Amino acid sequence: MESNFINNGVFITICIFTLHNPLASHVFAALQDAKATSTFTPVLYIFGDSIVDSGNNNYLFTIAKSNYLPYGKDFDTHKPTGRFSNGRLVPDFLASYMGVPFPSPYLAPDTDIHQGANFGSAGSGYLTSTGEAMGILSFPKQVQNFQAMKQRLQQSMGEASANDFISHSIMYISMAHNDIANNYYASGSPFRRQNMTIDQFENMLIDEVSKYIQVLYNEGARKFVFESLLPLGCAPAFSKASSTCVDYLVEAAMKYNSLLQMLLEKQSTTFTNAHFILANGFDLINAIAHDPVGYGFVGISQACCGQRGFCESGSPTCQNASTYVFWDAFHPTSKIYSMLASRYWGGKTSEISPINISQLVAL
Repeated sequence: MESNFINNGVFITICIFTLHNPLASHVFAALQDAKATSTFTPVLYIFGDSIVDSGNNNYLFTIAKSNYLPYGKDFDTHKPTGRFSNGRLVPDFLASYMGVPFPSPYLAPDTDIHQGANFGSAGSGYLTSTGEAMGILSFPKQVQNFQAMKQRLQQSMGEASANDFISHSIMYISMAHNDIANNYYASGSPFRRQNMTIDQFENMLIDEVSKYIQVLYNEGARKFVFESLLPLGCAPAFSKASSTCVDYLVEAAMKYNSLLQMLLEKQSTTFTNAHFILANGFDLINAIAHDPVGYGFVGISQACCGQRGFCESGSPTCQNASTYVFWDAFHPTSKIYSMLASRYWGGKTSEISPINISQLVAL
């Protein structure tokens, strides 16, 4: 959700994305029967866009950076890190729950890959063409970096230990916001010039997800957490001065989430020794967007900083970011990420399905 070229009407919508979980009983049975066979503590390997990027873009020749204040002013160090928020992101909170270090940017020279790594890149998507002109790391490139990292692990740990380590660690993937908002719906989109419908485009994205699940599985990954799309169209950059969300963008996110859920259910039966979890961030933010005051927030059309885009270096901010849903015009505040992480870690099946991340770690 880094930039947009959208200038369409605003509609009132209440779209609730509901996750069902026909595989839950089987997974819970596996959880009860699981025996600890590894001495390794699971860590996080993160893939995605600016929702999860912890600073990889700092090491790239790109304008998609947030390595300056006021970004990071509420982070643990109170310094900018390259995270597109005022503080921690979801993977940071999850790492704390797991008792492991925050996953450092893979491109950072001092990153200890044995403690996890973050491959995310602001502006990226599943498609190479998404954000290509910005010089960022597309999902295919992020996977290539993961493969290179695995080779380094094998050199330091031995092949068998590295494979065991990867199989017990969690692949956390949050992607597709830019594919839809900044590729398909971008001005002059080649996909729309080819008369491709949004349904056809999203099915193409799902094919890419399926392909790279196979690649990561072949590399030994067995624990996958996919974060749903957040409700595109509710951020200030899209909703503008209105207190409502842009209908067609919210619907696009909802349809994609449904397709992703169906894919993960299918993969759970295809890869019987792997686990595929869908973290439902859509419902919470969508509910907050339609009753922000009830949740203790100001209206969604107001960002704490950077009302129509990114925060500029040294720009003023709101007094208390925890009362705002959005930090800048595209990205949530750390308060929202904290709420999401809490649900993903220990939530019920309407929030993360078929099991939550605390249960996944125990497998």
